[in-house]
Amino acid sequence: MTLKDHISRFRLKHSLKISIASIICVVIVAYWHLIDGFFSVITVLLIMSLYADHAVVKGLERFIGSFIGVILGILFAGLFLELPPMYFISLTISLLVCMYLFAENRFAYAAIQCAIMISVTMVTAGELFNLDLSLPIHRVLGIGVGLIVAWFFLYFVWPPRTKEDLDITLLDVFKECGNLFQGLITLSFSSQKPVPSTLSVDTCTHLLNLITLTKNEQKNRVFPEDLYIKLVAYFNDIFLKYEFLRETLHKGQRFSMEDDISLKINFIFDSVSEHLKRIGEAIEQNLPVNKVQEELHQSISWLEARYINMRKNKEMAGWQYTDVLAFGALISTVKGIGNELEKITIAYNNIQSGELYDKLVHRKLPRRRDVEEKVEKERFEVHIESLKLSAKSTLAVILVMLVCFYFNYPAVFPAVFTALIITAQANLGQAHLKEGLRFLGCVVGAIYGFLGLLIVTQIPHFVIFLSVLFLGLFLASYISSGSERVAYGGVQAGFVLPIMLMVSNGPIGSLDPAVYRFIGIVMGGAISLLVLRFIWPVHPLKQLRDKLSFACVQSGVIFETLVGLKDRNRKELENLVVILASALPRTTSLLKDAHYALSRKDLHTEEFLEIIESLEIIYVELTTLDENIESGFDNSLVNTFLTYVEPYNKKITACFIEVALNLKSQIDKSHEIDTQLLIEEIDKQLTDFRQKGITHKFGSDDLERLSLVVSSIINILRSLNKISIAINQINGEAFVARPAEAI
Repeated sequence: MTLKDHISRFRLKHSLKISIASIICVVIVAYWHLIDGFFSVITVLLIMSLYADHAVVKGLERFIGSFIGVILGILFAGLFLELPPMYFISLTISLLVCMYLFAENRFAYAAIQCAIMISVTMVTAGELFNLDLSLPIHRVLGIGVGLIVAWFFLYFVWPPRTKEDLDITLLDVFKECGNLFQGLITLSFSSQKPVPSTLSVDTCTHLLNLITLTKNEQKNRVFPEDLYIKLVAYFNDIFLKYEFLRETLHKGQRFSMEDDISLKINFIFDSVSEHLKRIGEAIEQNLPVNKVQEELHQSISWLEARYINMRKNKEMAGWQYTDVLAFGALISTVKGIGNELEKITIAYNNIQSGELYDKLVHRKLPRRRDVEEKVEKERFEVHIESLKLSAKSTLAVILVMLVCFYFNYPAVFPAVFTALIITAQANLGQAHLKEGLRFLGCVVGAIYGFLGLLIVTQIPHFVIFLSVLFLGLFLASYISSGSERVAYGGVQAGFVLPIMLMVSNGPIGSLDPAVYRFIGIVMGGAISLLVLRFIWPVHPLKQLRDKLSFACVQSGVIFETLVGLKDRNRKELENLVVILASALPRTTSLLKDAHYALSRKDLHTEEFLEIIESLEIIYVELTTLDENIESGFDNSLVNTFLTYVEPYNKKITACFIEVALNLKSQIDKSHEIDTQLLIEEIDKQLTDFRQKGITHKFGSDDLERLSLVVSSIINILRSLNKISIAINQINGEAFVARPAEAI
């Protein structure tokens, strides 16, 4: 089975399972004549699409949230239905609280469901100008039907195996990529056609979807989501480099006519191919993979030296300028591939060792009681970003209701429901393109539903209705499991389809309600899009830059305080360290969410991961400095040395500021920070410091602490250099490392 076949098979099974469960719900609610039975279908879509192994917990949360929402909706509607100002105030406050809890991920699933049920209960009462208790009761019963059907399917009929699908897909991806590089061997000798492949950028988006689903399905253990995201990011970079190599070699280049060069290039391609296949075999056997063979790096170094000598000896004098550039670009590309293979190997082996991964996380972000206490306290603080998110959702819903009530529009509920599901975001990082996909999905789903009703009204048969609904839900689920560029639109289409098609005991019998619902869905989506795009826009990449820049600023202030350039206030210093530590883990999640907003090329996933890892290393080294400078023992030797190298510490502090500014800016270009020169100067100052005999007056413990302090400062400089290189790459500048300057 090919990679394409495997992905198609997974998507077909996923879509078929959801569609069958949804149709069973339709039959049940039709038999019981439940009003607004589409709530059962929406429940199935949510649980089976996102929370397979957590179906019981998430289902109970959804049911409890629905029940609370119905009770509050009945209470507020009964008290304030004849008092419009209080009616809207109570609805506004309720939505603010629910959506804030959702944004804070505190009882999130119950909170969003509570918001939906409060809205639909109060909206229906306002629309009918009376409170019909049968409506909310039927809706809760419909949700219960959806929960039971989803549980039955997931635990007895069709248990999920997403982790297995993830491993199989990774296995096929690496083996097929290995075959592609094997095909480059013959391609480099001639202008033959490249090897056909089913790999594409969408392969990586499918892997990201599987990673998200697998994380949601894991029980009682930590799933290394960040490592899997790195695997995908590094693989994507290798695949893009392969595409460049294929295009370059397909044209036929002058350097391929040199026998020794061609043989070495082919050896490199063969080595890359073999290592990619070894990774696939290791995934298949659930074993670690050996490190990249040294011969690969040696061959790349030989090729680089050969290029330099050819230029020095003017052996390429007769070559065309484009051939010279292509040869240099090829060397740079294969060097990058070698580095990516090293990173993939490290990430995969860390995944294989769960205990090692746990230790790695703790070493990168040491567990501190004060940090954990602060994170726990923050759960009860009001966060501005979450408040903004809840305010946006509430504003969209209230605007939709005001427009509908002002024009006495009869389909308030579909409009409000659409506004709520479009503006609800699991993370602010998703708030740029996702709402566009939501709106597009709602419109497409509504159009399909309307066209389906045209068929059903002409052929009024329940089986025809079920067939139309089944096909629509299958297509929506299939799209939702595909490329993230359109996936979320499929989810939204699945939500609005049953709203368009269903009443209590089957399809809508007249086209008039269908027209009203269609217009309501489009209007609710348009108003929501207006709020999210123009009234209150958010850009995830800007947020990511701001958060990373903030972490860098905090690190610089801590470093400046620790090395004695500012007055040391122990309490203030501890607070700075705690703020930095509690902020760092959130950046990877925001980066993953930003995939919804930007193309992979513009996102620079690998570079941002490098920045995040470097900041985590800086945090560890700042913790080490804190322990060896600010502890209770005699630190006279350390303080004397820090005073001795004060001018260089000032330069390091300036590096933090420059990096932070370049991280935040999207216009100004980053400049290379010559950290290597600073490292050499600090080493030289340490040697001079020892030669003056100052260290002779102190014991071995003092010397050990001094060694740790110097080592931490140097590691901080190296991490700053990595961040600077990544910023240059993100901002589009071609940063050329020193060893490759001759290329």
